[in-house]
Amino acid sequence: MEPAGSNRADAHAQMDLKYVQNVQLGKRYNAQIDIDFFNVFNSQTGYSIQNQFHLANYSTPRTFFDPRRFQMAFKVQF
Repeated sequence: MEPAGSNRADAHAQMDLKYVQNVQLGKRYNAQIDIDFFNVFNSQTGYSIQNQFHLANYSTPRTFFDPRRFQMAFKVQF
């Protein structure tokens, strides 16, 4: 047996950014540009620690947070 809380993941901080720009197209139409940045600093901290001592990779992370991503959308409103 091991003490409770001895298998902990590292702290994780993640910054996501969003930018939305509206562009008027004449009197009737509006265009919108939507840009998203996820995990700006690309911190891929592991979590879900392997806690079964009889399996391989004991006390190592089994999954990691998603890497940096970028997405952009464009829409026209009328």
